[in-house]
Amino acid sequence: MSGKRPFDGLDEPTILLRILQYKQPRQEDHLELPSSDLLWSLMRRCWSINRKPRPTMQEVVRELTSYIYDKQSSPLSRPSHRPVFNANEDGDGDDSDANLDAPNPVATTTGRTTELAPDPSSEALGSVTKVEEYIELDADSTLRRETFAAREVFERLNLESKDMVVVGRYIEAAAKIGLNLLEIVQTVNSNEDMSTGLGSNARKLADLLENLKELSGLFY
Repeated sequence: MSGKRPFDGLDEPTILLRILQYKQPRQEDHLELPSSDLLWSLMRRCWSINRKPRPTMQEVVRELTSYIYDKQSSPLSRPSHRPVFNANEDGDGDDSDANLDAPNPVATTTGRTTELAPDPSSEALGSVTKVEEYIELDADSTLRRETFAAREVFERLNLESKDMVVVGRYIEAAAKIGLNLLEIVQTVNSNEDMSTGLGSNARKLADLLENLKELSGLFY
């Protein structure tokens, strides 16, 4: 993207402190990127303090998949994929302008998607339209399940599309960060006193920082 890492130039303790304070990378530090850039917008939503705007794993996969199609396919060969996330206040998506004539996964009542006949011109990019088929997002789904499911998806896609390797690593690194944060919150919310809780989280915070460095490195 910009060639700079988030919080570029700061030492690791300062970066960790800013993350714990819910501070985000600033748009002013990346003026070469348009505010409408999909990857920038996706990153900002993933870092949101409020839970509601944060995209699910399925939404992240779908938006990144759409981004890859935009970069590699012509408008005639690209399936009509639209980001499922809509950042309005009520969080409801608007499907009124969806292209019903293009080959597109069809949502089912079980939370999974099924695939219509694929466009032969898009086969060279790999079976990207099948991503949601392998990711369970029912009420009992956990971040760990989503991580393993995403890894399985991209292991299959990597055999056909080189660019999906980076996307797969991005998904896995992001999921690791989510698991780190979940473990930290669970420890702090347990019956341990604050000093004991923070002490037991020292290793988890270090792991979190390493995963953040890995994730930021995938952008450049």
